Parts: sequence; C-alpha cells; structure tokens
Amino acid sequence: MLKDFYRAVSYVWTNATPDVSISMVGRQLDSLAQKYCTRELRLKAKKTYETTSFDLLMNENSYEIVPPESLIVINDTRPNSYIVSYKSIDQDASGKRIPTAVTLHVVVVRCKDGYRISEIK
Repeated sequence: MLKDFYRAVSYVWTNATPDVSISMVGRQLDSLAQKYCTRELRLKAKKTYETTSFDLLMNENSYEIVPPESLIVINDTRPNSYIVSYKSIDQDASGKRIPTAVTLHVVVVRCKDGYRISEIK
C-alpha cells in the first residue's frame, strides 16, 4: 500500500507537463490522499500547506523517485510504523540537479476499508 501511494504521487509529478495546470495536479494528488490517507491527516496536511506552504505528505521532500526501484519500505520498530526511503533528484539554489536520499517515517492505521496513512514524519 505504501509503495503504491509513493509511486502514484511520483507518477503524477513526473508526468505533469507545462500544459497541465497546477490545479489539475492538485486534484490528482488530493484524490490519491483521499484513497491512501486518513481524513485527519488530509485535513492537517491541507491546513499546514495553506498556512506555511509546507508539504506534510512528502515532508517537503522531492516527489521524483529515480530510479523507481530505489523505493524501499521496511518495518520500523514501532507497531504499524514503516520507513519509506527512495532516491530522488533535487535542485540546488543555482538550478543544478543533485542526487538526494529521502527517508520518511510513516504510520498506518487500520480503517474499515483497509489500512491508511495516519502520520508522516
């Protein structure tokens, strides 16, 4: 489930073209969050973004997973907690593309329709 979420988010961002509006990308990302995240996390993420422009769902990390097989999900020491890691490409202040390692700590909860992401650190 976690790999599906992060692959889907990466796909939306890496396939966004200049002719696709940012609102369309936003709707696609909202749809993914609705499918994979708890309502509480979605509301918290939306409020955080509106007040600070900080992307809580990705913990302000790059969306692009390069290469796709670098995405790894392993169990954390706490129940229902996972470590999600992947390689990505970011840009420095001069616009130079630099490789970056991303690590997220993700907590999931069981809901009536399966597991959902409830926290991302």
